[in-house]
Amino acid sequence: MPFVAADALLDLLHPAWQALIASCLLVVTVLGIGRLARRGPARMTNGVLVTGFLIVAITIVGTLVVSCSDASGGRSTTEMRSP
Repeated sequence: MPFVAADALLDLLHPAWQALIASCLLVVTVLGIGRLARRGPARMTNGVLVTGFLIVAITIVGTLVVSCSDASGGRSTTEMRSP
């Protein structure tokens, strides 16, 4: 595949986009936590429990996706070995 100058420019912008997305997520998270804290302790407990459950669920799903996908392109490891 030939090298294209536009690809190099996009590769340079890539870390900047990651930083922009991370900063937006940080702002939204801080604002959400502030709003949740102002609503009181009952809602805060419920919010913490829901957030904890979501973190565990996303971690489990991510782990299952990674463990179920193999790097051999769908072939088993016994098919890749030479006799």
